[in-house]
Amino acid sequence: MDGGTTPAGVPLLLRRQNGRIGALVLLAVFVVFPIVSAAVSIFEVDAMRGWRGALATLKFAALVAPFALAAVLVWRSWSELTLDPVARLLRHTSHRPWRRPVTTDLPLGGFAGVRADGPDRTMGGRYVVSLVASDGEELAVQAFRAPDEAVALAARIADVSGLWVRSGVK
Repeated sequence: MDGGTTPAGVPLLLRRQNGRIGALVLLAVFVVFPIVSAAVSIFEVDAMRGWRGALATLKFAALVAPFALAAVLVWRSWSELTLDPVARLLRHTSHRPWRRPVTTDLPLGGFAGVRADGPDRTMGGRYVVSLVASDGEELAVQAFRAPDEAVALAARIADVSGLWVRSGVK
C-alpha cells in the first residue's frame, strides 16, 4: 500500500507482492534441510569422519545448488497492481528476472464499483476489497485483518476512480 492520501492524477498502488516467502520455503525444503540431513548422516559413519565426510557433503551441496539458484530467482520476482485514474486503467505488472516485466491493462470502464466485504472464510477470515465488474464478477484487490482498513481502501479507490462503493463488512 502507498500509505496516506493520493493526490489526483497520481497512480494508486493497490497491492505489491514479492517472492521472498516462496524463496525462503524453497531454500529451507530443498537446500538447507537436505544438506543438514546429509551431513548428519555422513558424519555418523566412522569411515566418513574428517575430510572424506566434508568432501561428500560438498558434493551433495553441489547437487542442490540449482535449487539455491531457483530460490534467488524467486526472491527477485515481484508484481504490483496500480490504479491509474488519469488513463482510467487498472494495471498489473509482473516481473521475473529471466524476462522483461509484463504489464496487463484493464480499462476501468469494465468495472461498475468497489466492495469491501468480510470477514471472508476463504481468505482466512480477512476483510476483502474487490472491484466489481459490470457483469457482477469480483476481482479481489487486497485483504486486510482490520475492517476499517478495508473500508478506507474501498473508499479511496471509489474516490480516485469515480466508481460506486458498497460495504458488506460485518
